[in-house]
Amino acid sequence: MPDSPTGWLVTTAWRKAVDRLRRERAGRDKLALVAGEPPAEPLARRLGPAPGSAW
Repeated sequence: MPDSPTGWLVTTAWRKAVDRLRRERAGRDKLALVAGEPPAEPLARRLGPAPGSAW
């Protein structure tokens, strides 16, 4: 049992809130990074026609 259960709960809640804010910000940063990149070339175009296909 912690020396101060109330203090432990407050500290834990604070840290969880900070972690959540950090995760949300990291997610927004990653989304902005991905949204700024041009779309990837389709896999079929990179690999060429499949053997035996009518391309």
